[in-house]
Amino acid sequence: MLATRSVSGCNTSTVTDDPEPSSSRLPSKGTSVPLTPGKSYRSLQAAADATDPPRGTMKTPSHFGKNPIATGHDQYIKGIKIYDIGIKEDPVPGEKRGKGIQHLTSSYWIYDMSVFIQRNFRAMQIMARYAIERAEKHPGYDFRYFLNCSNALFLKAEAEGLRTACGRDYFLMACWLAMSAAEVDGFPYGKYSKEEREVHRQHFYKKYLSPNLVWVEDEEDDVAIEKALGKYAIESCRIDLLPTVALERLGIHNELCALKWTEPDKWMKEGFVVSARFDSMKRHYEGVHAEDRTEDHLAHLIWGFMALTHVIAVFPQMNDLTDFETIRRRNVAACNEDIANLVGDGGFRPGVPGKTRQSGRHPNDLSNLPLPPSGNSFFRLDD
Repeated sequence: MLATRSVSGCNTSTVTDDPEPSSSRLPSKGTSVPLTPGKSYRSLQAAADATDPPRGTMKTPSHFGKNPIATGHDQYIKGIKIYDIGIKEDPVPGEKRGKGIQHLTSSYWIYDMSVFIQRNFRAMQIMARYAIERAEKHPGYDFRYFLNCSNALFLKAEAEGLRTACGRDYFLMACWLAMSAAEVDGFPYGKYSKEEREVHRQHFYKKYLSPNLVWVEDEEDDVAIEKALGKYAIESCRIDLLPTVALERLGIHNELCALKWTEPDKWMKEGFVVSARFDSMKRHYEGVHAEDRTEDHLAHLIWGFMALTHVIAVFPQMNDLTDFETIRRRNVAACNEDIANLVGDGGFRPGVPGKTRQSGRHPNDLSNLPLPPSGNSFFRLDD
C-alpha cells in the first residue's frame, strides 16, 4: 500500500493564491475544491473559473479593514503577531536550550516506527482501549499496563536475539508501549503542569481511539502508480501517530547527552556492541519499576530503542545477541512427548491451557527462522 494513495481519505483541500488578481486562473483564496479520485486538473480549473471575479475587477483582500499587526503577545518575539502568525520566543531567549536536539534522533527509527504503527494500528488501538478503560476505575493502571507489556515484549525480543522478523516486531512494539507509558506516567516533566499532562494524555488516547483519519487497510498496490512513482513509492506510514510527549522527552535526553559527551553522535557514526545497550536498557526498566525519579528512566529507555534500531540497521555486524528461541524450539521439537509437554510453548514451564502461554508460537513451528529479504523498512524487514 502506498502512502501517496492512502491519503485519498481526505476529500477536500483549500488552494489559495495571492491577494492580487492573478492571470493563472487558479482557484481563488478560500475556495474549497473536492479532490476525488480521478478528478482531472481541467475540472479543478473549471471549478476555480466559476469562482473568479469578472476580469477587470479587484478582489477585496480578506484582511481589509483590519490591522495586520497585533502586539502584546508575551509568548512571541517582541510580542508581535502578523496576520495572527508569530514566532514563539525560545525558552531561554536567544538560545535553543530546552527545545531538545532532534538530529540525534535516528531517521531510520522514525521511519521504521511510523511504518510499524501503520502495520499494527489495530493491535495498538486495542491495547490503548484496554488500558484507558481500566485506568478509569484504577488510576495509574494504564501506565503499569504499558510498562509491563513493554518489558515483557522486550525480553521476548532479546530471546530471539533481534535476528528474526517476529523478534524485531516484539522489539518495536515494546518501544511503542514504552513511548505510550511516557504519555500517561506521573513523571515530573517540568515543562508541563499536571493539568497539561492530563490534556496530553487525553490527546494521546484520542489519536488512537478516535482518529481523524485511518489509512485504507488491505488496499492492493497499484502497479502503474508504483512504476510512475519509482523510488518515491514508500510504504504507508503514520509519523503523525508517534507519541508526542515521548518524542519531546527523547529530544531533551539528546540535549543532555550533548552536554555529557564531546561527540554525542559518535554512536550513530561508529555503532556500539548491541548486548551492552541491552544491559543499560534493563537497568532503566528496573529504574522505572522502582519509581526512581532522579532521572527520566523512560527517556533513557526510549533512547535505547531508538539507538539500537539505528545501529542494527546501519551496523548489523554489531549485533552480538544469540537467538536462544530458535535453539530452544529446535531442541524441544527433537525431545520426546513428555519433555515437550513439560516445557510447553515457551521457556522453563508451560502455560495454563486456555489461560496463559509463555510464547506466541509452538515449538514445532520452525517457520520464520531467517530474516526475510530486504524490503521497505530498515530494521524490521518485510515478510
